[in-house]
Amino acid sequence: PASEIDVAAVEAGLTRNGQRAERLDFDWIAAQSFDPVVEEGWLASLDRACSGVRQRLEQITPFDAPLRLCVRVFETPDELARVCRARGAAQLRPLDPEAELSLVHVAAWSDNSPFELARATALVSAGEPAAGWLLDGVAAAACDSWFGRPLENWLAYLWTGELVPSVEQLTRDDAQLSPHLAQPLRGALLLCCEELKGADFAARQWAAKPETTLLPGDEEFRAWLARTLEGKLEAARNARVERRRASLALPARRGACLLPSRPKSDPICAGFGSRACEKSLAELRKLGASAVALSWCSALEESEPRFFGAGPEIWTQADDAALFATIMRARNLGLDVTLLPQLVASESGGWAGQVLLSTARKQRELFRSWSNFLTHIGLLAELAGVDVLSLGTESPDSTVTRASNENRRRANDLENLRNDWRFLIQAGRSAFAGGLTYAARWDGEAQGIEFWKDLDFMGQNVFVAFGEAKGEQSPAAAEMTQRIVGSFAHLAELSKQQGVRALVCGIGISSSAEGWAQPSRPQGGVDLDLQVRFYDALLRALQIGRKQSIAPAGLFTWCWWSDPQSGGLQERGFTPQNKPAEAALGRALHVR
Repeated sequence: PASEIDVAAVEAGLTRNGQRAERLDFDWIAAQSFDPVVEEGWLASLDRACSGVRQRLEQITPFDAPLRLCVRVFETPDELARVCRARGAAQLRPLDPEAELSLVHVAAWSDNSPFELARATALVSAGEPAAGWLLDGVAAAACDSWFGRPLENWLAYLWTGELVPSVEQLTRDDAQLSPHLAQPLRGALLLCCEELKGADFAARQWAAKPETTLLPGDEEFRAWLARTLEGKLEAARNARVERRRASLALPARRGACLLPSRPKSDPICAGFGSRACEKSLAELRKLGASAVALSWCSALEESEPRFFGAGPEIWTQADDAALFATIMRARNLGLDVTLLPQLVASESGGWAGQVLLSTARKQRELFRSWSNFLTHIGLLAELAGVDVLSLGTESPDSTVTRASNENRRRANDLENLRNDWRFLIQAGRSAFAGGLTYAARWDGEAQGIEFWKDLDFMGQNVFVAFGEAKGEQSPAAAEMTQRIVGSFAHLAELSKQQGVRALVCGIGISSSAEGWAQPSRPQGGVDLDLQVRFYDALLRALQIGRKQSIAPAGLFTWCWWSDPQSGGLQERGFTPQNKPAEAALGRALHVR
């Protein structure tokens, strides 16, 4: 339990044999592996961020305010969480004798450390501003980048995605805007105010009542932004086109669905963003994978507090910092990354696309929350260089709009759903420039979906039933091959009709004695040989599919856990980890 964890001991272990040094505006502490020479560019970006804040707020900084911060550098979100008892890529702690900002940073990876340090510097020197947006504005304006991208380039990306909200939305504390949208645009708004109303705007307005602040109107701000970004917009539009083209042109993806393992001892740590996850990814790559699909559950409604000091928040199995770190680690290993979020109503609720579809009002709330989620996760995916983003997974209650004997909804209700999906797809396209897909169920959902032409890939989970009657014999590899090839052919025909490439978002079988009859869940005792036969059959099916031109553009097996110790000879679940089937999976992954 978290209450029994010795945080001091964990902290001492992580920083043993560490090093520390001073910069002009802050001190830093890091592990022995941190190389100040290699990291000089990163440290210089932190210097510039601090300087930008001091320049704006020096005249209102109390004489007794802390003049320095201590920056503690961690290499994984998991390590930061173990010490700070909070998830994220940055955590400010008011320690004695100096405040400490913990940051997750890995050499050669893009991150948002300059912004986080600028924000912390503003807080410890000038305190909270009366208008909350000013804190983000000062921090973003003090930086010249956003997650390693030149700030003007990222603002141009947001503009070309038509993601610039009104000034009123930008300055509201309760606006449900992604931080990757709100924070850099608040920086742009402050720069606009400084140009129009004086360089000391932030200092003058820091303690002023928000209602007394004269801000530019929407037209004035957008005109300033368009003028500032002139020369960047055409390049941003071209970059969007190239990102999508590269995703469509990528040769066959072969990999597995990576799931965050359930923490065994610490409810805050483990899963994505951990050392164990890094090792698990490396093992998947060594096995022969060219890609990986990250699959995790996130809620669309607020849940109860999850850890120390937290109020109600959106529950997720993978917070942004852990997700970002896992994407970057996978890409560093040479794996292309697909994101397969699974949306639930709340931490204890069912699938969002079913539970939140009960009334017209709930349907509006569902798609509004879904759109906010996609905008945020799409922007994060874009910053991290993700290849393909799925809009969702297995939500037939909300996706099936084709009228049929099985789908007898009123025509008006079906048209409303079609409009909701047009809105949702546009949200995904605005935020994310790579390939878009949706992961349909294996039992007919894909045929009832009418929006495939608006996506880049027809995604489907494929859990093939290899027997219908009780008492049948466990199937041989040849029979499995035949049925998998049949599934590939069916999906290829559907995708050809819609004009998009096929993507198998999940395919697998449990290592259980009767899992072949009902492949969506384990049944019966352990049967390791069944899983071996399945992956041998998958290998042969991919070879046949390649010859017959029905092999999917991508295929991810279900599943691979972030804990490399998962699976084992006594486990009857879906993962082939530490089972005889692992070698068979490796052979199948080499079929491109």
